[in-house]
Parts: sequence; C-alpha cells; structure tokens
Amino acid sequence: MEGSELKAKVWPAGTDEPTEWDVVETDSDHTDGWVGLGSFDPQRVETDVFSAVTGGATAQFPDSETTETAPSVSWATPTDGEVTSGEVTLQIAASDEEDTADALTVEHRIGDASWNVATYNAETGYHESTWDTTGVDGGDYQLEARVTDSAGNSATASVTVTVDNGTASNPPKIETMDVTRTDIDDWSRFDVDWTVTDADGDLDMVVTTLLSQGTVVAADSTRVSGDRVSYTHRLRDRGQVDELRITVNDVENQVDSLSETL
Repeated sequence: MEGSELKAKVWPAGTDEPTEWDVVETDSDHTDGWVGLGSFDPQRVETDVFSAVTGGATAQFPDSETTETAPSVSWATPTDGEVTSGEVTLQIAASDEEDTADALTVEHRIGDASWNVATYNAETGYHESTWDTTGVDGGDYQLEARVTDSAGNSATASVTVTVDNGTASNPPKIETMDVTRTDIDDWSRFDVDWTVTDADGDLDMVVTTLLSQGTVVAADSTRVSGDRVSYTHRLRDRGQVDELRITVNDVENQVDSLSETL
C-alpha cells in the first residue's frame, strides 16, 4: 500500500519478481481491509492461488475441488462399431493426475442397466470385466464406462457394438430306412422306404446307393424340401452287392447317413 493506492502482483515461485503491478486500486478513504490472500502483509507470500477483486467486493479463495482435473476414461476393448459374439472381455483405460490407476473406481454398464465394477489388472493396465453376449438378443448395444477418483470427480465414455452370435442350425436326420429285396433271375431289386426330417425345414437332397466292395454300382436320388419327407427308392443290380447306403443333406450341406449290410 502506497498512500491511497492498493497494489498487488503475482508471479511463479522461483522466478524474478516483475516490476509491474497486476492490480492497482485507489481509495483515498482507505484505513484497513483485505488484499489478495486475505490479509495485508508487507512481506512476500508464496501461494498456488491468488485472488483479487475491485469495487469493494471481498476476495474469495477458490474452492479447491474446482481446481482439480477430472479423471479420463476410454474403451480399449471392444472398440466402437465392433461386432461381438460369445463371451467378450471388457477392457477400460482410466487415469488421473492425482490418483493411480488402481485407486480409481471404474464401472461399466450395458445400456441403462445397473453399474458393475471393473477390476484393475496390473498386467494389462486396464480395468477389466466380461460380458456374456449369448444372454442377449442380437443387435446394437451401448457400453458405457464411468471412472471416479478419490475427490469424487468423474468422467464417462461409451461405445456402440453389435452382438451377432448367429443361429445354430440343426442337421437333417434319417428317421427310418426299410429295405425290401426281390431277386428275379439274375437281377436283384431293392425297394428302400425312407423318411428324413430337419428341424430347420431346409431339407435338400436324399441319395441311396448300392455298393459292392466299396464301389457304387447303382444309385437313386430325390430332391426334397421342408422339414419331413417320406419316399421310396428302387435300385436294381445284376451283380453281387454287399451294402446299401442312404444319405441326406440340407441346404447348408449338413449331412446324415445310414448304411445296411446286405
């Protein structure tokens, strides 16, 4: 204070004092009051915070919580737009200027579900958890992560992923196969009555073959569709046959087969 002038300046610790004043106020009626840190002191004062006001207002000391930087959080896996299936490992990266990563509270949730705590993994440096996608329908889901530090500051991050576990297909099945053999002179006729099914309703082809020592000597085939078909194949051969085999496949080329020794 010089006469009717109130002056104040601030500069980083360890550096030279500047010659210019940051605040200069004139008050001819000044008798006592407060400057900067809360009281007048003719000596140099070192501080991390400086406050100055004009117009007769009271200098305020900033709330310490407002000066702290909020933690940061991001998704490591899965990434935004990723297609997921089965059991998915969730990895969340979190950091803070004051707290170490393992001291932060990291949570995650799927959509608007409840928050679940992720566990810090010192080997990977991520907070981790798992998500079994087989428990949800296929489609898009938002994954949200939230980090909170010891001061109560928090931050969130989200990604959108697509769940696609596919649909398990049922293979076709040969329900019945009855073979009737009729010998006429040198010829043998085989009437093969069969029934095939497919729970998915995508039957495609039925083939019956006569074999002699592993070699096909006669065959018949029928194109089929739907979930259940019954029919009869008639095969003839003049030589010696030792096996009859029937095979059914669906449109996905899944196969069932059955053989009978003759």
